Amino acid sequence: MSDLSKYLGPEFKGRYVEDYIRSEYLPQIPIFHLVGGLDKLTEAEKDDSDPDDGKPVSLDEWIRAEGMYCLKVKLRGNDLDWDVDRMLAVYKIGCQELSKLHIEEMHLTADTNEQCETPEYIIEMLHRIREQSEDCCERILYIEQPTERDLTAHRYDMRELSQLKPVIVDESLTDLESFELAMELGWSGVALKTCKGHSSDMVFAAKAQEIGIPYALQDLTNPSLSLIHSVGMGARLYTIMGVEANSRQFFPDATTEAEQRVHSGIFNVRRGVADTS
Repeated sequence: MSDLSKYLGPEFKGRYVEDYIRSEYLPQIPIFHLVGGLDKLTEAEKDDSDPDDGKPVSLDEWIRAEGMYCLKVKLRGNDLDWDVDRMLAVYKIGCQELSKLHIEEMHLTADTNEQCETPEYIIEMLHRIREQSEDCCERILYIEQPTERDLTAHRYDMRELSQLKPVIVDESLTDLESFELAMELGWSGVALKTCKGHSSDMVFAAKAQEIGIPYALQDLTNPSLSLIHSVGMGARLYTIMGVEANSRQFFPDATTEAEQRVHSGIFNVRRGVADTS
């Protein structure tokens, strides 16, 4: 097996992937729940347009069912009032429902899907959230890809934003050149996805760990056995916090009975974590 210098340069001579992963799987790993821009936050918001299949629909129902304390909030990126209110509303419902389960931990992330014209939008959003709830602001782990994926289009300097919260490059991360450019522009860390390729994830994770930046493991709705790849990778890496797993929200019946039985700890989230045993 060749060392990582083939991909990352001579400073990685004699360094291998195994040097950057856990020797054993974490027995449990936190699962992120996706709060979509159109998702209903409370059971009272439900109406006849919602599915009636016995599965959770609103955020409060999901938390009661699975106890997720990691919430990824999709924002508009072009409607500051709405985005501030949305973050505060998700925080409030999370606090209310998790307290009933005696779970004190809660983490939020914010994703505008590249819709912010400039980084200053998120800076203003964070200031406004902090003014209304310091605790809500403190619970935001990182901001994901606020601006356009073409890093060369405006070459936004992310340093001011990065001083407030880690800002993670996602859609822009396509190769090692984009990785390097993101670091040059002041981004804080990177987002990995198993569906983009396990090998590239390993190379990016090694580089991130070597230079001391955080990385997240995210999802593009990996259903059925593909979720095992994602959770398994997250359980062997040193992610900033757990792993996304939104297929259980959007494709809850994609797994077979046999998969559910053998890997019940992964497909059935309890108290916010997947059990990898």
